[in-house]
This record gives sequence, C-alpha cells and structure tokens, in this order.
Amino acid sequence: MRILIADDEEINCDLLASILMPYGTCVFASNGAEAAGLFAESVANNNPFELVMLDIKMPIMDGQSALKAIRRIEKHDPALRHPTVVIIVTSLDSQEEITRAFLEGQCTDYLTKPIEKELLLKKLRQFHWHQEAPFGRPNLYG
Repeated sequence: MRILIADDEEINCDLLASILMPYGTCVFASNGAEAAGLFAESVANNNPFELVMLDIKMPIMDGQSALKAIRRIEKHDPALRHPTVVIIVTSLDSQEEITRAFLEGQCTDYLTKPIEKELLLKKLRQFHWHQEAPFGRPNLYG
C-alpha cells in the first residue's frame, strides 16, 4: 500500500510512519500544497496513494483545502476505482472542523492528536488493511 503522510511537524510524521510502515511505503509532505501535488503526481503516474493521513492545520495550504484538492483530482481520473481513504488528523477536537472535513471534503475518518497507535490500527482494520504480505503487496484480506 502507498501511504501519504502530510504534517508540518516532523515528530508527527515520524510517529505515523512508525505505526504505518508495516502496512506499506510512506511518503511525506510538510504542507497541504505539497500533499495535493504528490497526490496528483501519484494519480498521473498510475500509482495512487491508498491512504492519506492529512493534518488539518498546515502552512501554505491547510488540510481542509488539500482534502478538497485530492477529491477534485479523483473526480477527474476515471481510472480510480474508489475514493482514497483520507484520515484527517487534528489537534483540535473541534466538531466544526471535523464536520467540515466530512461534509465539504468527504474525508473517510479522523483522529485527534496525540495519535493512539491502537486506535489508528483499529481504523485500518475497519478498512480491511493488515500488515504487508510477502513481495511487498498489501494483504487486504487478513
């Protein structure tokens, strides 16, 4: 599985990567514009991300705007069979921000910081993702 982790705090990227590396390859973005660009590039190269972990508060372009950009990119590529799983990560347990992410950006789920490993793994299991199978292919079926 290809995973995009977008957060302007390196420590948060490191934490998410330490949890997610057994599930696939992690690519990092330090702001929303970079995340949207990497996502567009991955789709153009026919190697899309399957999971995006997107911090809501980032410089240059925030997570809400990056999420909308990701969804626009998906709409313009008929080869994508299903929407990418996008989990918003926020330090603000703000119902307004979370509601906006679901309604306007169509995020898949959200987590509040500090990230709890077991909660993130539980969410991955809900999407039927398990640790990497041999030969680098994600084991989607357990």
